[in-house]
Parts: sequence; structure tokens; C-alpha cells
Amino acid sequence: MSGIFDPPWIAVAASAAELERALAACGKNEGAAATVRSSGGGGGAEPRRPIAGGVELRLDQWPHAERASVELRRAAAAARARGSELIFAWRREEHGEGGAEGARTDFAAAAAAGDFGPCWLDFDEGDPLLARFLDRGKRAASTRWIVSAHFARPCSDREVEAKIRDLASRHPDGIKIVLEAEHAAAAMDQSARLLAARRGEAITIFARGREGSASRLAALAASPGAWGYARVRGAAGTDPGQPAIEALLARYALDPREPLPIHFAVIGAEVARSLSPGFHNALLRRSGVASLFADISTGAPHSLLSAPHVPLRGLAVTAPHKTWARGVAAPGDHDAARFPAWNTLRREPDGRWVGFNTDGAAALEILADAGIASVAPVAILGAGGAAQGISAALRHAGHPAACIARGAAAAAASHALRAARVLINATGAGRGAGDPLPKDWSLDEFRGELAIELVYDPPVTAFARRMESAGIAVRGGLEFFARQARLQARLLYGAEIDHTAARALAEKALADLCEDASPVQSGAARKFPG
Repeated sequence: MSGIFDPPWIAVAASAAELERALAACGKNEGAAATVRSSGGGGGAEPRRPIAGGVELRLDQWPHAERASVELRRAAAAARARGSELIFAWRREEHGEGGAEGARTDFAAAAAAGDFGPCWLDFDEGDPLLARFLDRGKRAASTRWIVSAHFARPCSDREVEAKIRDLASRHPDGIKIVLEAEHAAAAMDQSARLLAARRGEAITIFARGREGSASRLAALAASPGAWGYARVRGAAGTDPGQPAIEALLARYALDPREPLPIHFAVIGAEVARSLSPGFHNALLRRSGVASLFADISTGAPHSLLSAPHVPLRGLAVTAPHKTWARGVAAPGDHDAARFPAWNTLRREPDGRWVGFNTDGAAALEILADAGIASVAPVAILGAGGAAQGISAALRHAGHPAACIARGAAAAAASHALRAARVLINATGAGRGAGDPLPKDWSLDEFRGELAIELVYDPPVTAFARRMESAGIAVRGGLEFFARQARLQARLLYGAEIDHTAARALAEKALADLCEDASPVQSGAARKFPG
């Protein structure tokens, strides 16, 4: 069952250049949306599908929108030619009042009258223009409208339901509710709960901002009537929670016809550019598992473990929540019990959460493949969750391992570096000129044979280049990620994949991230290793 937009994603455009890219994503049978499934029996690929069902023109951000009628008429014609819906939206609180208000009124009247052809108008609930166009006699039959409510504070379900009833009394063609949530779990749980009660209605409910990002994906699974918004690749978008329209396929491997529940996610302080969704969603589709792997940037991870309408089955955990994970779950096996930090949590059938650490196993695999003897000393830069997990695994396997924390005594750091045959950078620092390694680490004292970098974005860091210039073999963050993610897939959803295939999935996920250099996303986090 489809909603008012098919597919249910709307590409947001705030300029002519963004509009051109958005329309390319909406073209019928000519967009970039090749589905990942194969047709049953015939063996051939399914027809290409559009990524988005339409384009929203944010006229409050459109340059000189009051003078752009010719340009917008051309845009409307292009949208119709591609079979796409066109939505005109103008957030009054962002544009403000003043001289442009008259132009806005004239434009809305022209659009409502059908001067731009069939289209949608999106009005804020308090917009004085809303009352003017409630009367169908003042708008063309082909002009439909959405009424939007944006909450400025967290609200109870009762308050939101009252608002929905009020908006519905105006008989719009669609209702959009944008919540303000305290944290990601609350956003996902409340939007799913409210949509479940109105399943199939022409309504969408999600939360704004970074913590609301996953609620946008969850809304589509909660109700076939819901729809969502996405920026175009390379653009900042109109909200920090908007994914790139191209990422819906590349990062989430979504089929526009088949919304999937979020059963798995990577969590951390900032995981908008984690490789985990791209890697695991591709593997989930390949394995035939009907689940979505999301990214949830949150400072309140505990709430995700018990939200009743968030059906999570497993979590990949990254900084700074790895030591937190060790304290909220039981050991998943005998090996997990010895780790001071976990990067993987899995919900058991009885509802209990159990934990594992795949960082240590990944490091051991790399050492074994490099022919490093099990008694070789290892120095680890850093003392966070990743460093602690790797150190515990190495020591258990017989490697003398020393963690060098920031601010460590110079003599101790110097001794560890001189003695080590392997050096692992588990700090997230040393990516480049803007994020150098601490000056009190005298890396020139390391004379070993192998260096391992956990950061994968950029693919080659300043730390890696420094090691290579000294003649030391380097295994980069992409290598490390592929190994630990392969082990996570086995633990979380039972998928088996060899290292070569895992490395290829990781490379594809990184390439997709590197193509998107929006101001919102680029440089948002230190990428290791989740």
C-alpha cells in the first residue's frame, strides 16, 4: 500500500542547481535507483525505479524567489515531464516578514490557481495564507496542500494527537508533524507509536535535528502513508537530520516500494559518516534479511535498549559508548567476558542484551596475515574503548601490549615505542593537518615492521603517510573496518562473508561517503572503526 507520494521520499531543493539534481533522482525509469533485488525465477534485474516521488522547492531559501517565476515555471514543467510531484514550501519563520511577504502571497495565489500546473502547497499551521486557500474555490482542482506543524519542545502523545485532530479538521490532502525530541530513542519511539495508530493515513511524523535522523527512516516502516524528505548529495539540506537522496540507495540500500524496519544500527556521538550502514545494508540485502541498518548519533544510548516501538536486534557501538556497552549487557560468550569495552551488542530472544568485541579479533587477524609472531610487542596509541579492546585481545594471545594515553609520561611512551614491533593508532588523531597527533608522542622512536591505522576517512591519513615514509608497512582503517564488520555481521544477523568480499563492500561504502561532501556531513566525526 502506497502513500500520497510514490516513492515516499521527497528531494529538497533550495536552488536551481539542487533542483536539477533532485529531478534527476525523480525521473521515471531513468534515475540512479537500480534496485538491489533480482526478480524471482527470471534471473534478470528489476526495472530501474526513481529514488524520490517528488521535489520540494524551499522558496524561503531560494535565491530571489520573488523574482523567479520564469525559472519556477520551467522547474514545474520539468517535474511534470518526469512524472514527479512538485511541492512549493515557504517557512515563514525562516524567511521572515517584510517586503518579500507580498511577493510570497502573489506567488502562492498563482500556484494555487494552477498557473504552475499540478502541484502541492505546504503551509505552516499558523500561516495566514492557509485560511485564504482553504476554500477550494480559490485553488485549482489539481492543486493539493499539506499543512505542517513544527513543535518547539518535546510533547506528549496526547498533545500531538490533539494537534493532528486540529489539522485534520481543515481537510488537507496531507499532514506533516515535525517533533522536537530529547534523544534519538524518544524520537523513533514516539513517531512510530503515533503513526501505528494512524496506519495508512496521509500523515508523516518524524523528529528534526541530529537525534531525529533515524526517526525519518523509522517513519516509513511504521506507516505506508508516511513520506520523508532528503537533501541532494553535496548540499547542506534544510535540517541536520536529512540524509542525501542518493544515500537512500547507496547507504541504506532501500527499495522504494518496500520500507524496512530498523533492526540494527551503529551508535556513537556522531556516526553520520560511519561505514557501517553502507556495509551492513548491502550485506543484509545480499543475505535476504528484511531489516534496515541505521546510523544513530546520540548522547543517550541507554534509551535505545528498551524503547518499546524501536525493534532493535543489534548495535554496532563506537566512540564514546564502548565502555558504556560493557556495563549494560552480559558477556555474549566466554571471550567477551575478558574485554573492558564492547563494540557489539545483540538482543537475545528472551530480550536480554549481550555484548562482544570484534576490534581485538580484527587486529589479531591482521597480525596473523602479516606473519607477526604471537609474542611480538605492540604499542597502541590511545586508551579509549577501541584501544582497550584491542589491548585485551593481544595480551590474551600472548602479545605484550602497551596503551599510550594522551599525556602519558614521556619515558614510558618512549620505552613502549622503542620496544614495539607493531604500532596501532587507536586515537582518531593523525588524520591530517587539522587533526595532528599529540606532539609528546615521539613516533620517530618506533622502528617496528607494521603500523595499523583505525581511521578510514580519509582513506590515507597523515599517520599512515608518516609510517610509510619511514619504510614501515601499513594496514589502513578500511582493512581494519572490513575485518571487524565481517565478524559483527556473523554475530548480529548470521551472515557469512569472506574477507575479500567484505573489503569490497567496505570500499564501496567509503566511495559513496566520499562522493557526498556536504557542509553538514563532511568532517563531522572521527571515523574509526564502526
